[in-house]
Amino acid sequence: MDSLKTTLKEDPDNLIALNDLAFEYTYTNLDSARILLLHAIEVNNGDSLQLGMSMETLAIVYGIQGDIASAISHHSKSIEIFERIESPSYLAWAYNDLGALYYQQYDYDQALTYFLKAMNLRKEVQNPAELAKSKINIALIFNKTEQYDSALSYLQSSLQPFIDEPDPLMQSIVYLNMGSTFVYLSQFDSAEYFYKKTEIIQKRIEDQEGLGILYRKYGELYSQKNEPLKALEYYDLSLSNVLNRGDMGRIIETKQAQYLLYEKMGDYQNAYQIQSDYLTFRDSLINIKNKEIINEYNTKYETEQKVRTIAELELEQKNAALALANSQNQRNIFISGVAILMIFIGFLYQRYSTKKKTSELLTEKNSEITSALEDREVLLKEIHHRVKNNLQVISSLLNLQAGSLDDDAAKDAVREGQSRVKSMALIHQKLYSADDVRGVDIQDYLVNLSSELFRAFGVDEEKVTWNIDASGLKMDIDTVIPLGLIINELITNSIKYAFQGAENGLLDISLKEINGILNVSVIDNGVGMNEEALKTSNSFGWKMIKSLSRKLKAEIEVKNEQGTAVYLTLSRYKLVE
Repeated sequence: MDSLKTTLKEDPDNLIALNDLAFEYTYTNLDSARILLLHAIEVNNGDSLQLGMSMETLAIVYGIQGDIASAISHHSKSIEIFERIESPSYLAWAYNDLGALYYQQYDYDQALTYFLKAMNLRKEVQNPAELAKSKINIALIFNKTEQYDSALSYLQSSLQPFIDEPDPLMQSIVYLNMGSTFVYLSQFDSAEYFYKKTEIIQKRIEDQEGLGILYRKYGELYSQKNEPLKALEYYDLSLSNVLNRGDMGRIIETKQAQYLLYEKMGDYQNAYQIQSDYLTFRDSLINIKNKEIINEYNTKYETEQKVRTIAELELEQKNAALALANSQNQRNIFISGVAILMIFIGFLYQRYSTKKKTSELLTEKNSEITSALEDREVLLKEIHHRVKNNLQVISSLLNLQAGSLDDDAAKDAVREGQSRVKSMALIHQKLYSADDVRGVDIQDYLVNLSSELFRAFGVDEEKVTWNIDASGLKMDIDTVIPLGLIINELITNSIKYAFQGAENGLLDISLKEINGILNVSVIDNGVGMNEEALKTSNSFGWKMIKSLSRKLKAEIEVKNEQGTAVYLTLSRYKLVE
């Protein structure tokens, strides 16, 4: 790094030095890395390889900082450049980093796609070490998707290059992941064997971060072996390593593992205490800030009261002096009057000054409270974002499960479950992407839901169209989740059964509020359904509609009107202004 800094002092626009120093800073100083990379992009005058490297390293920086949209955008730009200049080694680098970004977002399908692309390119350029790293990444995906035999196969084939060209750190990473895979398979003796090999290497190379992770893995192993005391011993060892490094992410992972173990043991007091550690850490900054604001208000109020009391006492004293002065001569009366006037003016000025300072302080504190409320709104959006990501993981798992099924009925059941999960995920997506997190714009939500369902079922929108009129309504999350699931089910039924062979199919969805009652209708012009048969249907979907309707205090009416019409009248719902 010193050499690179010296080069940049002599030549501030040296692209190679800018990119190399920025890459080193990705481990220590992200802001400095970003500044160097933006400068490199600005002064680049046609060097495509260096421009691609700048874009890719900047994508890594954005990914670490949590700006996922910018990270994906810059990954895409670097991939486009490396493809244009036909540089397979750098293209494999970009594919691998983009796969890692999707892995962190729990999008394992996309992550696997890019890891495989990186691996195939590394095969072409015959780079054994980088090829082995791609295999490790693919093994991680197989572990996440419970394809453990495939994970072991990739890990075993990744080890040899790190033995041929000794790389003890990478050897320890392979052994650690092999141990974790054997834990998933409940083959604990094999897991312990590879963990011990990992520990020997990590102690030799003094890899404190790796030891922290390894000891947590040991704890999880012994927890599964029903040896809780040994598991707790290793969790403590893990914490001693990660606390020394101040690695908050690893601390939270280990404490979460401890919490789950204490809960499994039935030791709810310790479980509660450890879970509280995390919650306390998250909330402490907000609570401290609010407490400081309240204390400052109380102090300022008490100070103002004291000043006011002193001023009033002074005024009373001067009035008493005036009464005594009445017995003196005219000159003394005049002097006393002037003195009283000056004191009164001073008192008024003091009152004015005090009120002005109080007003300025209140304005400042109001600004701080507004900022705190904005921070809470950002936190709420982050929660909705994470809920949406978790639901997306469930949807991906259902998609993988459906792909492994041979029975068509089972596939349909799993895919219907997937569409229900997606309808809920869409609600949380709308909440974290909207300016107002209190509620969801129903028109926008239903348009996106209908579009997603039509796409998922492969509907030809030239033959079947849809129309939505939500009357500009906006609802809170407790109303829109059950209502969204009901409408999701009704749209799915219409797509599957109403438009077989249709040329001019129409699905009409309407929501109107009249006299405190919400009227919802889902109408299609398809083949129609038997009203009584539908009402008495014992299918899971119809059972779910009835159950959710009871939650909303909704009455359901089904009619056959040149197609199927379902009407709901809701008496329990909440709109957001």
